[in-house]
Amino acid sequence: MSATDEVSVLKYEMDHEGDVSRLVYTFGGAEARAALAPGTVLDTSSLDCFAGKIHSVHDLASEVCDPRCLNPQTGPFYVEGAEPGDTLAIHLIDVQPARDWAASNRGRRLDHVWVTPPLVGALARAQVLRDSRGWKQASDHVPVMVELGG
Repeated sequence: MSATDEVSVLKYEMDHEGDVSRLVYTFGGAEARAALAPGTVLDTSSLDCFAGKIHSVHDLASEVCDPRCLNPQTGPFYVEGAEPGDTLAIHLIDVQPARDWAASNRGRRLDHVWVTPPLVGALARAQVLRDSRGWKQASDHVPVMVELGG
């Protein structure tokens, strides 16, 4: 592709606030949401695993989410000319969080510190480093720091 070639862009808007039952929750068996020609840039968004239903640390997934509507997919999309068995190369150009993912994740990957029975009484303090989730290129784990006393 030369610098003068135009890139085709398909903008596919997801309904982030709509009925989550209209989203796709299976691999296969769903109608394509849009068709793309090879080389087309797809500009879209996605929801978190709770379909955007968790807005604060007070929202419990067990209370605000339908367990049948977890891990929604964006798509599927049909690539014109692709046939079963073909391998497609996908290039992610930019990935940005759509909202405060720290609120929706709520420490699902909270790291743990395990101590042997002789150290249980030595635990002086434990701290979850929640602010680290907002660091640039932060891990999806929440570090835990403990202080053991004598």
